[in-house]
Amino acid sequence: MTLPNFLIAGAMKAGTTWLAQNLQEHPQIFIAPEELHFFNNPKNFAKGLSWYQRHFQAAGSAQAIGEKTAGYFLQDPYPSLIHKFLPNIKIIAVFTIM
Repeated sequence: MTLPNFLIAGAMKAGTTWLAQNLQEHPQIFIAPEELHFFNNPKNFAKGLSWYQRHFQAAGSAQAIGEKTAGYFLQDPYPSLIHKFLPNIKIIAVFTIM
């Protein structure tokens, strides 16, 4: 089963899309092509882990497999769900200071 080993999350309009686009230029990095909203959208979460996993099938031999969804850390229980299903995940958090 292929699941991500890193997530890009943070504030909206803080540069998460820019970061994902730049990272995926590296030949050993795969990032799901769209925001999946698996952990923070009950309808997507109800589709199950197999639905989430399908978004990473094209990762091939990439060493770093990731997903970008800006809103994952806005409120509970999303961080807890992420930890439950991806306990060893690395997180890149992008925030802005205004």
